[in-house]
Amino acid sequence: MDNFLSYSCIISIVVLTFFYPIPCAGAEDQPRQSPLEQTPLSPASSPAAPQPAQATSDRRFDLALPSIEKGEVSLFENKPEAALAEFERAYDMLKGHAKQCKILYNIGLCHSRLSRYSRALYYYERYLNECDLTSEERDQARRVIDEMQKRLATLRISVNVESEVWIDNTLVGEAPGDLMVSHGRHTVELRAEGYESSRREVSVASQTRKEMSFRLEKISQYRGISPYYCGTTAVLTVVSAVVGTIFGVQALSAHSDAEKDEGRRNLSDTDDKIRTLQLETDIFFAAAGVFALASGILYFLTDWEGEAEEADNQGVVRIGVRANRLKPELDLRIMGSF
Repeated sequence: MDNFLSYSCIISIVVLTFFYPIPCAGAEDQPRQSPLEQTPLSPASSPAAPQPAQATSDRRFDLALPSIEKGEVSLFENKPEAALAEFERAYDMLKGHAKQCKILYNIGLCHSRLSRYSRALYYYERYLNECDLTSEERDQARRVIDEMQKRLATLRISVNVESEVWIDNTLVGEAPGDLMVSHGRHTVELRAEGYESSRREVSVASQTRKEMSFRLEKISQYRGISPYYCGTTAVLTVVSAVVGTIFGVQALSAHSDAEKDEGRRNLSDTDDKIRTLQLETDIFFAAAGVFALASGILYFLTDWEGEAEEADNQGVVRIGVRANRLKPELDLRIMGSF
């Protein structure tokens, strides 16, 4: 009986060893990935992707695929700005294509990595509402949106001019308006061209709203006086010196003629003429000295850079293209003189 029990135990151990499912090492211990740390979605691997035989004929998708792959690599290398540029390029190339909306998820992910949570939610919601998703993809998008909304707070920023909003030295949006930020302490800075920037510290809790009011002051545009004044005093210096020299030469000539003419009859008239010429010489030389001093002072108070810029713009047509760093728009401006 004891032998029978021993054989039975041995057989049971062998059966359990070969047939009982043993979980892989670490399979149950692997942490669940946070919805805020999702990997990029590849349109090529989605359930709606064409079969290999059909993919070769989808030329538009083939042209956009390198940009999608570059964007995925950039995200894995923690380069969200470069990834965003590639995904936006692919999105534009696939305009009207069945898989265009799939890229909205990756664009939202890039904005999330750049702390632009308001725009990230905008693109996630578009992905959820515009795309023909499977139930798994739809659940994933909802989890991402719900998780972000639980962790974020809203800043309602009012300001007297349209400004860029930099949070913790990162451009996240524009004001006035509402912006989403992560909970905690942040440095909020508003910047606008031609205005002094303004910076404040703020602490926010998740799922709360905080109002902030800013007023930006204009930067003084005064850089110096016009070069016209310095040029005018310089010309007056030269003119006064020349006129004074002429009167001086005439006075010396009159004095020399008077010494040679020993038998002059109108001595008083000649002396009066010489004294008058000498006085006029002194006046113009004194004026030249004053104008020269004024020119030296004005030289250091003159805005010479403004004159150089104006000279460069004469007869030149400049075309300036300014790209909005948050929106894919271009502002075309024509500047210069005609």
